[in-house]
Amino acid sequence: YSAREAIRKLDALRERGSLREGVQLDNGATLRVLFLPKAIPATMPFGVEKHDNLILATALALKDAGEDVQLITKDINARVKAD
Repeated sequence: YSAREAIRKLDALRERGSLREGVQLDNGATLRVLFLPKAIPATMPFGVEKHDNLILATALALKDAGEDVQLITKDINARVKAD
């Protein structure tokens, strides 16, 4: 997908409800749009100057909050950092 295609799909999903709270997809999964936490988790071993690290910080904050988090990416560097 291109960024424009992705944002159009997200915009269409808004008709089902709040993306922040989560909308159910046709396959039964729930999609939520997450935003960077106000506080960077103390367990974050990297600075957040890079976008990849912001994504990892958000995932770590969710994990620290008890959420079941799965990071799916083709970016090998992000996968190594996440490990």
